[in-house]
Amino acid sequence: MPHRHLPAATTHTIELQQVLEINRCLAELAPAEITAEALGMAGRPVTSPVAVTHYGSALPSHPVLRPTAALRYLSAEGSPRFPYVLGHFCAVPVGSQLAAATLVIELHSDALDKLSAQLRLRHCWGSAAVLVGKAIR
Repeated sequence: MPHRHLPAATTHTIELQQVLEINRCLAELAPAEITAEALGMAGRPVTSPVAVTHYGSALPSHPVLRPTAALRYLSAEGSPRFPYVLGHFCAVPVGSQLAAATLVIELHSDALDKLSAQLRLRHCWGSAAVLVGKAIR
């Protein structure tokens, strides 16, 4: 469960820097270039119980990510030393009236590894990767 502790604006850690780098890359991509399926997250339940669209309608509570859900951006919550990294996905393809609905899911090390690799970034995610001496891409 994500915690609502926001780090100070002056806080910098490797994880937070990696989140910023990924968000810069995602902003330059086509809207549906990184999908839930590509990250191994399709079918996983989202942490946002209800996603409200700009039209005032709500998606069902406890939805799951569709394979085609597009990653829009990441956010980090909790301790800056080991933050919870959340992926914010567009619920349905861009261009649809529900495109503004955002589904949030916590991303773990393997999904973050896949994301960094797809964006051709040299990142190392998770304490297990550090402990076993995993090579940074």
